[in-house]
Amino acid sequence: MPTDVVLPQLGESVAEGVITRWLKHLGDTVAMDEPLVEIATDKVNVELPSPAAGIIKELRAEEGETVPVETVIAVIASADEGGPTTDSRAANAARTAEAAIPGPAPERSAEDEIPGRKKSLETDSTVTRNMPVKPHQTGHVNGEKRHYSPLVRRIAEENRLDLDRLVDQGEIRGSGDGDRITKQDVLTFLAQPVPSRQELPSTIQPSNPPTAAKTHTEDDIIVMPLTGMRKLIADHVTHSAFTAPHVTTVAQADVTKLVAFRTSNKELWEKEEGLKLTYTPFFIKAASDALLAFPMVNSSIEGENIIARKFVNMGVAVSLGEGGLIVPVIRHAHSKDLFTIARELEDLAGRARKGQLQPDEIRGGTFTITNPGVFGAIISTPIINSPQSAILGVEAIQKMPVVRDDDSIAIRSMMYLCLSYDHRVIDGETAIKFLQHMRGTLEEFRFFK
Repeated sequence: MPTDVVLPQLGESVAEGVITRWLKHLGDTVAMDEPLVEIATDKVNVELPSPAAGIIKELRAEEGETVPVETVIAVIASADEGGPTTDSRAANAARTAEAAIPGPAPERSAEDEIPGRKKSLETDSTVTRNMPVKPHQTGHVNGEKRHYSPLVRRIAEENRLDLDRLVDQGEIRGSGDGDRITKQDVLTFLAQPVPSRQELPSTIQPSNPPTAAKTHTEDDIIVMPLTGMRKLIADHVTHSAFTAPHVTTVAQADVTKLVAFRTSNKELWEKEEGLKLTYTPFFIKAASDALLAFPMVNSSIEGENIIARKFVNMGVAVSLGEGGLIVPVIRHAHSKDLFTIARELEDLAGRARKGQLQPDEIRGGTFTITNPGVFGAIISTPIINSPQSAILGVEAIQKMPVVRDDDSIAIRSMMYLCLSYDHRVIDGETAIKFLQHMRGTLEEFRFFK
């Protein structure tokens, strides 16, 4: 019997994924669990393994196509069933031909009429990385349209690369099937040294007019299509913001003892445990304990029911720079000690930034912590990671003058804890008590019971 390859649910509330690259093609032999296709969602880029061994009989989705979850994207036949039939080859050829038909030529906009736009595309190759990126990274090779995968286009757009120019000049060479440009080809190019601005031809050096008024040119405008992971993130947070009535409650915590402990032990941890001692594992542990005490904060709405949980699968937001963010999950964080949490966090965050997380590692979160404090944020109002009911923002630690109970003034290490929550599920009193519980753990340093 043929085996259907189905696009799985790659995280809560993820309704679709983008086929970024097929790693196997029609008629190819594939082994069970061998990487079959690259999928991109708003939460992760993953390689989907083959569910069976056999021969690729059908490919039902094109590269660059957005596909709903639970959709059959390929069919694998067993070796004794044979490869693709004439009908399946024709169907795949028809889909490929249809995808290759160019659409109507876009209307020229006022931006296209900016003087010097054409000239800017003819300058020396050393300025390629500083040019405005084309809205659509496609070109023509020997009269045929050149295609790039959404992942390759996104990397190029984020780094302002003119892929067609770089390929035409031989600065980027394709290592994929049919000389197709792959993600690694672009990353290899980006790893090369970039000429300094002083080395650029003087004719293209930016200059300021001698008058107070500044003339804006096309070089002052960056055009980046809302595509790939960034578009999926936009859809997800928009849905959450307009579905759950958000309220944010803020509490201030004195973390002087925590700061003193980290200062005294960070070198020891790195030497004996092989771990960099950051503040985040302490926040995860304190929040996990508070969630057990107030399970409504650890809940979600499913249909007409509220599902409250007595276990904590802690999601931790990891920044991917301008490419977005991803939320790996530490499962059963409530039952783990500080060292275990720190070790898992370091592993997950490291692999998240390298794009090496597996689908199961971003599923099943019941609560999320985001840490804008590492970038210097003082107070934030984070958006809930739907379908969860709450998210905690932990902010920057600052030394502040604090009035003590005896009216004396002392310099203490202070921070804000910002809880955004779904007011359909969580009342203000519950939110405040949750924050008070977490604040007590941090201030009294209750981590080594």
